[in-house]
Amino acid sequence: MRSSSDDSDGEIRDDRVPPQDLGAESAVLSAVLLSREVLDKVQPIVSADHFYSDANRKIFEAFVDLSANGRPIDILTVRSWLDDRGLLQRVGGARYLAEILDAVPAVSNVDDYAKRIKEKWRLRELISACRRVAAEGYGTVEDVQKFIDGAEQSVYDIARTPESTTILPIKDV
Repeated sequence: MRSSSDDSDGEIRDDRVPPQDLGAESAVLSAVLLSREVLDKVQPIVSADHFYSDANRKIFEAFVDLSANGRPIDILTVRSWLDDRGLLQRVGGARYLAEILDAVPAVSNVDDYAKRIKEKWRLRELISACRRVAAEGYGTVEDVQKFIDGAEQSVYDIARTPESTTILPIKDV
């Protein structure tokens, strides 16, 4: 479905930036640095893989690992975690971590920021699936119906990705 603001001519171009919201990514990271409890709030919604920015993905991985190991999440522990793995400079160094901390989001809106990150990831996944289908379609397709069914399943899997991945104890189900 084309939106009214869509300037696409239907051509597949690789020069466009994929859907992403770096502001929402920074806001989530900043909120976690400001309040460790925010991680518990956003983890059911987003995972590190949902972040577009590799730097932001690595920083979120640090949060998750630090939390899983019962360590505090703050600028010093995250910096050390990244540095110990040779990732600090790859993510932009201590300066980038400070910039994230300066983002100062509205912590009360962190759910919306996390949902936005996931929405953009779903769009990237859909674009990727459609490109794969298009590339395969230009090749030799032995069984057209099987090919169409596979394409449909790819899109369906993305469409059915839950907004939240909260794991409930079996007694609550």
